[in-house]
Amino acid sequence: MFPLPSDISPPTGLIQYFPCEILSEIFLLLDFRSITFATLVCQRWYYASTHHAEIWEHIDLNSTDVYRPNIVRRVLARSRDQPLALEIRLSFPDTEPEQPRMDDYWALQHLMRDVVKGHLDRCYRLLICAPQVAWPVIIDALAGADFPVLGSLYLQNGDAVAQWQLEAFSPLTDYDVVHPSELIFPLPKDRRMMLWEAHLQGVSLGDANYYILGNLNIQNAMDFLVVDGRLEPRLFNRARHLTIDGICVPALEVPSTPTELSPGNLQHLVLSELVAMPDNEVEFSEHDCTGFFAALNTSSLLTLSIDAWELDGRIWYDLLHFLWASIAAPKFPCVYMLKLRQMDFVDEETALIAGFLNAFPSLHTLIVEACYDAWEDIIYVLELMPSLCDQLDGLIVDHWIVIFRDDPLPFRSSIFSDD
Repeated sequence: MFPLPSDISPPTGLIQYFPCEILSEIFLLLDFRSITFATLVCQRWYYASTHHAEIWEHIDLNSTDVYRPNIVRRVLARSRDQPLALEIRLSFPDTEPEQPRMDDYWALQHLMRDVVKGHLDRCYRLLICAPQVAWPVIIDALAGADFPVLGSLYLQNGDAVAQWQLEAFSPLTDYDVVHPSELIFPLPKDRRMMLWEAHLQGVSLGDANYYILGNLNIQNAMDFLVVDGRLEPRLFNRARHLTIDGICVPALEVPSTPTELSPGNLQHLVLSELVAMPDNEVEFSEHDCTGFFAALNTSSLLTLSIDAWELDGRIWYDLLHFLWASIAAPKFPCVYMLKLRQMDFVDEETALIAGFLNAFPSLHTLIVEACYDAWEDIIYVLELMPSLCDQLDGLIVDHWIVIFRDDPLPFRSSIFSDD
């Protein structure tokens, strides 16, 4: 390929060099007489890419960019003072024989501390997805960042999904001996941050002063919800919408006398894919989850979703028994919408199901999705509870909608018939 004239060819090494080269090659195949048209196209593309900061507002970085800090620095500089959405996805090799080397850690530290950190003061959306071995480096490198305009925060420890299943963790370097519960992202503590949303998987925000206006999603990390054997009390004042997903629920201390919980800000709670923590002292046994349910501050809760719990374990059974035992003081006094997905009442006593439903005295909408034959048990119990039927506005079963006030309960022989 003929070289481009030096006056319009971009400097070698910039990220725009390769598109320029590709376009020139394409036009050479189309026209053997001149490369003037190709060079003009490349010149205009290069000018647009370096003189319009708004096209660099959303920047994605991956593992390859860890070793190209100068290119990343130029790309970040092109966004100038524009608000920045930054997504960083790293995938250090985590299997033998290609284990991360110290050079990898130094390169990552240099990129995060000397290149990325200086632009976080205008970052409104930050996503970092990295394996366990990289997080201590990231946290150390970003310490002291202020995040004045941050609104959306996504932090994912790629190894957190199976973290509770591992009996031991074999350290590779000094960075790897950090326990997942010690991975605390360095948000500022001297002022209150207002975030629209935060998704945390295997990384915590610690005792930073923050409030989530939207959804706080915590995945695969019960260590971040429990402090000194008790459920973190500030958890229910940090967000309006809380999702707890994929955790092993440990045994928490149950107070001898009921404690009066202060009103929280939490309005919407999703409990998804929960399982009781195995008891290592007793084979094929699990810890009692009653303490966890007793500690939930549900005084201000308006909607509750229970999704795909481990039905072969004791956690679902513990909730049913806990609600049945506390029928005198309903656990969910203000909840008007309850959603059950992939749950079941098989072989449960009618009294337990009734106790479960009685825990929602303000219930108006009941949604049952993919719950096997549980809807039949629920309808049977509802027939025995006319007072609850009178207050329900609707029952939704696998997208079938029933309005009780218009047509109470005859749907059982029509909508769900075998015909």
